Amino acid sequence: MTIYMNTIAYDSPAHEAAIALRKHILFNPYDEAFDEARKTWDRDKVLYGLFDDDELIGAMVTKKTEEGLHVEEILISYNKQRQGLGKQMMAFLETRLEKDQILTAEGPLSARAFYEACGFAPKSKYRGPNDRMRLDFEKKVTGKTKNPLPLFDHRQNLPLMYFTMGTKDFELIPVIRNHFPKEHLFVVDLLRDDASWLDFAKETKRRTGKYTFIAPALYGNRAFRPLDDFDLPAKCASEADRLSKSKTALLIGTNHEFSTNGYRAAFESESPSLSTVEMPLEAEDLRGRYNLDADFYNSFAEKIDALKENPFDTLAVIDVPFSTQSDAMEKFLEETLARKLAKIDVFDLFITGLRKDLLETNRLRHEASPGQLVIFSETPDRARAELVRVHPAEMSAKIETIR
Repeated sequence: MTIYMNTIAYDSPAHEAAIALRKHILFNPYDEAFDEARKTWDRDKVLYGLFDDDELIGAMVTKKTEEGLHVEEILISYNKQRQGLGKQMMAFLETRLEKDQILTAEGPLSARAFYEACGFAPKSKYRGPNDRMRLDFEKKVTGKTKNPLPLFDHRQNLPLMYFTMGTKDFELIPVIRNHFPKEHLFVVDLLRDDASWLDFAKETKRRTGKYTFIAPALYGNRAFRPLDDFDLPAKCASEADRLSKSKTALLIGTNHEFSTNGYRAAFESESPSLSTVEMPLEAEDLRGRYNLDADFYNSFAEKIDALKENPFDTLAVIDVPFSTQSDAMEKFLEETLARKLAKIDVFDLFITGLRKDLLETNRLRHEASPGQLVIFSETPDRARAELVRVHPAEMSAKIETIR
């Protein structure tokens, strides 16, 4: 017996089964109609089914809101009730939201004890169909939900792929692993910046069920875009508005990243009171220099000296791969300026966006076991040495030779 959650596509056999269950439990006993017109309302909803192997034993009807998710209906078949499955379904929804997002719900007065047991607070009371009294409920997500029901799809078994070149971007391996500890990660380490390999990596990214990371070293001088539909300037502006008291943020990146004025436009669009201070660094300072040495800090210090009078209190290293070094840069800035800074973790913004995308498309692994790390390299000895240097926690990971 395997009990799990899965999304229900509109007008699918599972949708028809869910409608039958909803009629049986929520509508027919109270003489409420569920006709074709009501069925069409499901087009704009997100439906989840609770399955016992292939049998549908429960359902949830939800819709997205500006603050999170709203639960319109939740039900369990009669022979599966009083087993804690309803609470687990609610816990499942919480894991699909970010911390501090809001989960709202509605239900009859008879459901009050259930919602309060799930941590909801009752809000307004009103009369629904057939003059039945109903309640609205609300709960802020804490991010501490444990052991929810798994959401299963066969694509969850596919690995995340990471294409890199000459072990130059191995620093991102522990970052990816820390954010996706349950995922299998396959690293393909190449020797050459070859356009055909980049095309192959892009095709893998487009066709695989999971996600393919393509390291900046493999892009060479081409534009590096970790997520094609990810609006990094807008995300940074939103975070700056949340974190900055002075409403001024220092952005560190290459001239290429500042060339379109996309960040200034995004910050102005987010709030007229927001402003940016841009510190362009040469591309060679940010690419391939993973240990911030004396030469880097000397150059960095000269640029900082001109900013001492600027009131910025927030930092964002907008060069995504190099943002993994932002902790060291933040510390140097704070010591040099004798000023406390808030930091926008750009790679974390990217990973959070990717996690949300994988959640919404039902592709994250739900198994509790840690994912496997496998590296495929044309130079396995060098790959092993680099892995030991940047990620000793998994220095015994499997390394296969590409021939």
